[in-house]
Amino acid sequence: MLAAAPSGSASPTTPHAPMLLTRLVVAFSRRRSYPATHPLVLTADEQAFETVRALLNGRHSIAISVARHGVLVDDAPLDSAVANDLAERLRLRGIGALAIDGAVTATALRDAIAWLATEQTEGASDPSATPPALPGIRITRIDYGKLALGDEPGGDLLSTEDIWRALALGAHEDADAARNAGSVLLRMADQITRANGSSRTELAERLQEVLRTLQSSSLTRVVESRGDSSDKRRFITQMIEALPADAIIDWVTAAAQATGEPLSPQLLRMLSSVLARAKQQSTVRDGDMSFKTAARELVNGWSLDEPVPQEHTVLLDRISAFDAMRVLADITDTGAARIVQQAFEIDAFGPDAIEAAQQLLADGRVGDLMAWSAATSGGQSTQYVHTLLRAKGVVNAVLLRDPLDQHLARMLLTSLDTQAVDLLLDVLRDAQLRTARRLILARLREFGSSISEQLVARLDGAPWYFARNLLTLLREGSTNDDNAVSSHAALLQRLAADPQEQVRVEALRLLVHEPTTRDAALRRALDDTESRVVRMALDAMSGANGKARSRVLPVDIWQRVVRVAEHDAHEDEIRSHAIRLLGHAPTSARIRDLLLSVVMVRSRIFRRVSLAAPTAVSASALEVLARRYGSDAQVTDLLAIAGESPELRHREAVRSLSHPSGA
Repeated sequence: MLAAAPSGSASPTTPHAPMLLTRLVVAFSRRRSYPATHPLVLTADEQAFETVRALLNGRHSIAISVARHGVLVDDAPLDSAVANDLAERLRLRGIGALAIDGAVTATALRDAIAWLATEQTEGASDPSATPPALPGIRITRIDYGKLALGDEPGGDLLSTEDIWRALALGAHEDADAARNAGSVLLRMADQITRANGSSRTELAERLQEVLRTLQSSSLTRVVESRGDSSDKRRFITQMIEALPADAIIDWVTAAAQATGEPLSPQLLRMLSSVLARAKQQSTVRDGDMSFKTAARELVNGWSLDEPVPQEHTVLLDRISAFDAMRVLADITDTGAARIVQQAFEIDAFGPDAIEAAQQLLADGRVGDLMAWSAATSGGQSTQYVHTLLRAKGVVNAVLLRDPLDQHLARMLLTSLDTQAVDLLLDVLRDAQLRTARRLILARLREFGSSISEQLVARLDGAPWYFARNLLTLLREGSTNDDNAVSSHAALLQRLAADPQEQVRVEALRLLVHEPTTRDAALRRALDDTESRVVRMALDAMSGANGKARSRVLPVDIWQRVVRVAEHDAHEDEIRSHAIRLLGHAPTSARIRDLLLSVVMVRSRIFRRVSLAAPTAVSASALEVLARRYGSDAQVTDLLAIAGESPELRHREAVRSLSHPSGA
């Protein structure tokens, strides 16, 4: 058992301790499944930090140490599926203890989680092998190879005779013998994970040979002897780390039978596809690590006390989409392509054709299936393939792939109809690439107002970037007789107060075009502190038929436009826009005085009147004065000066003097 760091005065039995372990495990899992900037990753990191702060309340520090079973939080043992999962993650990184004190920051904890979640590469020179120096966090490494496993005497290397003697006993029905055999396999797996280079390869091949000679029933008894579900899971994952990639599928299959979690033929096929693609990565080491990560996370999903469906779904999606859409020039045609082509020719999709089509999808030949389907005149085969291509795994694999195959993505999107709207909205929410989002948005726009209710149903609680896109689609698809705005005004008004300005803009754009919500939306937008929101309100007031609408606006809205025009903090373009709108407002002394203050300056001594330097703001003010206030006594002299000004912009602004009261 590892020594724990000194603990604070608070009791380690606080319920925050198990919660912290859960938060850390979730954060590690999110890091391995999503990019570092994904909202799910950021949320998991924030929740972990909040739990750390709660646990530090009243104590100096927290010490998490790896124990024989589970972990110690300070000196209190925690042995659960989550604790064992965290212990396994720390063991994989060679970490014995993790101490956190009051100096920890959210950034430091996030960096620590990112480092611990990284798969360590082979070699002492790897910079990722050295724990980072972070404020408030101390990460202590330990050589697990020097720790004794159970009560067995340690040894530098297991001899072949030791292995065969223990495994021969383990092949019998005796439970103790099976446990002994499992312990020997664990010792061997531990030696392999500690070894480097050719020694590691040699030991891994020896372990593979040992497992190959054992019958399935013997392996089942060995796995069953490992105790509860968490111990079995740890045993299975340790063997995954030690075995060569080629042997892992057979091992996972046997282990699944022993734990009562048999794998489906489809999942086995996907695992085989992952392994085939992993072998084509830049290095053998990289490929093995990618495949082992997928297999290890699959096993972890078997024994969770509280399974997380979203995490499991992410794993299965990752396996099914593991570079699946890359059409490889060197794929050997096993006859599946010809079987599918013949099925199209005779317009009959039997069991053989269905299996062949699924095999083509697993090989990444989505484009071929779509091309063959497009070349036919319809019928049973085309309908079946269209159904196959609308499957979530296929759509995700095409549209979420990085880099995106734009030609293939467009072909797939064209084949999808309104029945796939919910699926497309899921992909739009999860897509990291802007190009993918742009293509999905373009396809959804084509459905128009027919998907309004589905868009509104996703708004409540949606992440801000997703809500913005939903509102944009809702606005662009709305029609004059569409009641999507009026029937959901309360939700849209709540979104109009969202902290994110992009969401506020899109919600207010919808509200200002609905007569029953227009005035309230304009007031809210004109009072906003963000220029983008204010500009949207001004654009809405000066849009199509804006002049006719403007004259019936309430006085208080025009007062808000005046405040925008006279506010120096706004950009010149916004102030100029507001001043031009005031040319449609009812005439008033306040508006006249505002416009005069913008265009008129007086000398300090003689107080002579002259024109301000021509700018977009002053030119707009002078034009409105000439058009709406040209007959006013205070304006006449100023306009005469402008008419004789050497500045072209001044002269152009007063050309409407011949119509001084024109609208």
